[in-house]
Formats: sequence, structure tokens, C-alpha cells
Amino acid sequence: MGQIINSTTTVGNTIYVNPNAGPTGLSPLGGAQRFPDKRYSWFKRDNATSDYKTRRIVLAAGQVLKRGTWLQSTPQGTMIAHGAFLQNSTVLLSGTGMSAGDTLKIGNITYTAAQSLTPLQVAQAWRAYSVNNTEGYPASSAAQNTASLAALAPTLGSFSAWVPGWNYTIDENSIQQYALGTPTTGTAGLAANTVVGIALIAQSSSYISAVGAFANAVYTAASTSTLTVNTFYDSIPGQATIQATGSLTSTQTAVIGGITFTAAVGGATAAQVLSAISLIPSGALSTASTLTNGLVTVTASTGAVTLNATSASLGTLTGTNAGWTFQIGFGSSVLTAISTPVNSTNGILSASGNLTFNVGQSNTVATVAGLLLMDTNASTGAVTTQMFIDGDFWAEGIQWDNHPLPSTVNVPIPGGAGYTGQNNGYDYVVNGDGTVTACTPYWTGVNTLLDAQKFLENTAGNTFFTLGSWQSKAGEIEP
Repeated sequence: MGQIINSTTTVGNTIYVNPNAGPTGLSPLGGAQRFPDKRYSWFKRDNATSDYKTRRIVLAAGQVLKRGTWLQSTPQGTMIAHGAFLQNSTVLLSGTGMSAGDTLKIGNITYTAAQSLTPLQVAQAWRAYSVNNTEGYPASSAAQNTASLAALAPTLGSFSAWVPGWNYTIDENSIQQYALGTPTTGTAGLAANTVVGIALIAQSSSYISAVGAFANAVYTAASTSTLTVNTFYDSIPGQATIQATGSLTSTQTAVIGGITFTAAVGGATAAQVLSAISLIPSGALSTASTLTNGLVTVTASTGAVTLNATSASLGTLTGTNAGWTFQIGFGSSVLTAISTPVNSTNGILSASGNLTFNVGQSNTVATVAGLLLMDTNASTGAVTTQMFIDGDFWAEGIQWDNHPLPSTVNVPIPGGAGYTGQNNGYDYVVNGDGTVTACTPYWTGVNTLLDAQKFLENTAGNTFFTLGSWQSKAGEIEP
């Protein structure tokens, strides 16, 4: 009998050995980073596609998702990417770094630099401080701090008192993809001295009122500013619902989530207004194409809204969707909104104008309906696809988020036809004609294997999933 070698670079179906654990670095969940283009990068057992139960679903219009994305159901019965099960936000650090005497405040904790520090060193200090204080981790002694948490050395800087309720970590996948895989200068790569993807995730241990929960990260320089700090508000649990009554007359407006509807001469009903706004994906109106939901049509290049039945002009849309995934039934006057990553409104949906609005916020976490079976592009309308409703998977092989980078940061050019890899922060699917479409932004809030376990404790009926992780030294482990 041959000897089974527990190799982290083995490619094949050696029993109990993950064939895709490679030397590309750590994953956000703590295991070895998988190579993205191998067939077995997410199935723990061979022939998984024929052994695991699947069912047909309708992916909601506007959703563009890679296989292995967790899904939740909308009130209309369609599926979308699952939102956060924990409240969270992201801080992106770039520039040359901190100088002695500079301070960085995140979530009511302040770090004061004692010497010059790179953005990576700053991020590592926050992560080390969190690991040493967060509930669930063993308290480290001073000797352990010196040995394993060197980022906490007093020669680098010092923290104010720990404030419970938040975790800080680094998105290791982004470090690998961008810092090591792209040029450091030039328009096709990254600006000089920029550390892209060094993210501090401020994640609440339970639901916190959205008002004031996400304080901006504040950087104070002792002399000349040397660190660039950007704060992004990610999704919060639950969803917001807006009920609108009344109608608009000529030039009257309605504003929801950053999008403004201005009525044409003939006016518009509340249902028509909500239907038009629901078509606009997160981002600037001009980035969308001509969209329709059966009741109205929106031409993104001009913002013109027309009634499908008569082609009559209803009004014009302007503005930017401030980070929402909208859903609405045909002709309904009730709009459902789910917060998406880079939400600039702290998860609070604002509505104003000449209609009468009733806004409600639910903090209930949506159940996990299933796991998307294949890359699916529903950018131009709802499409039929499939999802797993049970299965045994590698946690690091699943898509836990698509967290777009700020518009000021250049991202790698997609690999083109046939390339199925991912660049965390710029995931996309390859279409039949060889073109690529950027994926929908979403964030599950999962950072660790324990998070993944808690996430899957909230699954819908008749669904069952198990996860494992691959540690380069320990081999296969279960959460």
C-alpha cells in the first residue's frame, strides 16, 4: 500500500487532503488560500455536483454573482446575495504611513504612533490588539505579546483602553491579490506607496443601533499628514421597507436612498415612482443600462422614465444609489431595500419629497436559502439558475463577499474569456461572448471559521451545509 503524503501542494483526490491548499498565503478564515481555478476548490468530496441536492431558483434582476455565493430570499421569492449577519464597517489604510505622535481613532479606540509606521504595520497593530482583548480569545501574557504579537510592542505605539463589542482584522486575501500580484505604479496597477486591501473590519458582536454605530476613522497628524484613511459602511442585518402613498404632479420630487425622481407634466403614482427607483443598482445612475420591470422603463444615460403600457413620460431619475439593493412587486407601493457594501448612509434608508412615506427597519437576520451552483448574470433581468440546498464544502473556497474598492483605486484588468479567478474587491463573471460583468457588491460579515459556523446556524428549512477548513500545519479541521 502506498503512503499518503499530507502535502499542501497536492493536486488530485487524495482522501482527506485538500487538493487546492497552496503557498499563496493565508485566507480571511484562517486556512491556506486556495487556487481559484481548480475544480475542487470548494467541494470537500469528489463528484459533489451529482451527490448534493439542488433546486432551480430565480436570481433577482440586477444580481451578478459567482458560483459559491450564499443566497437569501426576497419578499418576492427571488434570490439575492446574502447580506451581513453582523453589523460591520471597513477602514482602508493607504499612503506612506504614520509618523511619531500621529493618532488614529477607530470605534472609540485611539492608537498613537511612537515611530514611523507603514499602513500594514498599523493594520497589524489593530488586529493584534483585537486578538488580545476580544471575547473568545485567551488573554496573552506580556511574554506572549512580545513573542507572537510584536505589533503591540510599545516601541511602535500605544492604544487607549479597549472598548468591548468590536473586532479588528486584516483582509489577507486582498493583501495577496493586490500587494503581491499587481504593479506598484502606473495606470494599470496601483499608485506608489498604496497598500490596497489592508482593511480593518470593525464588526459588532451584536446588533447596534445604526445611528452613530459607525464612527468615521479619524487620523490626526502631528505634523504633515502621511496616512490616508477611508471608512466604508457595510451592510447591517435585516432590511428596510418603505411604503409610499399619494402621487406626484409636474416637477414634484421623491428621494429614496440617494435617487431623486422628478415628475413629468403628467405626474406619477407612488407605485410608478417606487418601481422606477427600484431598478437602479448601487452606484451612479449612469453606470446602469436601460432597465425595465414590466411596469416602467428607465434609460440610464438620460434618466428618463416611461410607462411601458403607453410609453408616456413619467419623469426623470437623477443621483446615486447610496448602497442599496431594491426589490418591489409588480405595481406595488411597498419597496424593500437591503443594505450593500460601501453603503454611505450607515444602513439608514432616507426618504423625502412630495409623497407620504412610512419607513420601517427590521433587524431580523435573513436565513440562508442556499449556495449558488454556477456563475449567473442577471444584470438585464431576472434569470433562472440553480443553487445547492445541502453539501460539504471548504470554507475558504466559498464566496463570502464582494467588497468593491473605492473609485479612486485602480483595479487589475480582468483576465478575459475563460478566466474564472477572483480578485477580492473586483469579482466578475465571464459571459458567453467573452466579455466580463462586475459582480454585485455584498458582504456576509464572515471573517473567521467560527463566524462561518454561526452564519450557517441560521439556514432555511430543508437546507443543511457543513464546512471544513484546511490549516497548513494541522490539516483538515471542522468548525
